[in-house]
Amino acid sequence: MASRFAFHPACGAALALIFATAGGVAADAPVPSVRQVVLSPHAASDLMRDKVEPFVSKHCQSCHRKDKTKGELHLTRYATERDVTADFRRWKNIADFIRNGEMPPEDEPQPSIDERQGVLAAIEAIMLTEAKRNAGDPGAVLPSSLSELGNRIRGMIRSQIRKG
Repeated sequence: MASRFAFHPACGAALALIFATAGGVAADAPVPSVRQVVLSPHAASDLMRDKVEPFVSKHCQSCHRKDKTKGELHLTRYATERDVTADFRRWKNIADFIRNGEMPPEDEPQPSIDERQGVLAAIEAIMLTEAKRNAGDPGAVLPSSLSELGNRIRGMIRSQIRKG
């Protein structure tokens, strides 16, 4: 399906920067790059409450709620920014669908460009904050095969025997 809306990827990042730095910034103060912006938990919570929840309520919950889960997507279970970041890949896909104009569907009321860009910027800012918070943490590092696992176990046993 061809996209009905064409958004440059930098638009979302720029809006995230604007939302993150709004309020109390002097006109001549240096503006940090989007990659340097990390929202406080309170600011991320505000974005969730002020941008994401109203958008989801207005444009998504009629099809993606607990009793009606089109596409196996139940959006009412995402109440906090932690819920969103815990399901990072799903929200990346949701943002892509919104960005490409695939959601809401054509036969449903469409959000304004400002609404669409605002929710995308909020989702990106929440995700970027979580990514910055976990930068450098590879998560669980699993062996790629059983033989690698066996080699690791043998190596640990050998080092314990040598030490003992």
